[in-house]
Amino acid sequence: MTNYDKLLDAVTTAYGKQASILDSTDSKVIIRFEKNEIIEYAVLSHNFKTVFNGKYYSTQGQSQDKARNAAWKTYESYAKTN
Repeated sequence: MTNYDKLLDAVTTAYGKQASILDSTDSKVIIRFEKNEIIEYAVLSHNFKTVFNGKYYSTQGQSQDKARNAAWKTYESYAKTN
């Protein structure tokens, strides 16, 4: 099983089968998932076995583009520091 497969298992276990990985580094992952029919994005830390310590961006109260762009901005800022 590859590290990506392990990470995907951790994400789908925590956020459901519809959760998808948009991108990942060795320690961070950006995901898209649905919670109560609302699309959310999250930037999380991971160790390939589990995901933890995240920042969440919901489309409730803001457009999907704004939520997605804010999540990507956060993810990219972490990628630059690592």
